[in-house]
Amino acid sequence: GAMIFSYMEKTNNEIDQKKAILRKICKDLDPFSPIPEESKKILEYFGIKDFSNPFLLTKDLLLLLEKESAEKH
Repeated sequence: GAMIFSYMEKTNNEIDQKKAILRKICKDLDPFSPIPEESKKILEYFGIKDFSNPFLLTKDLLLLLEKESAEKH
């Protein structure tokens, strides 16, 4: 039983980490200025590929945050 528990804990922790990274990006990112390469890589990992439209980017980020929050509950 302990094995399953530690696996669940790890997964939970990963979700928390992902959310922390997302929140940091949302806080630090200015969609209207050039996006740092590091942030682009992380966003691409989360499935955001188009950085040309700041409004779309903002919307995608918000949707992503909502999805991440919903996953936890």
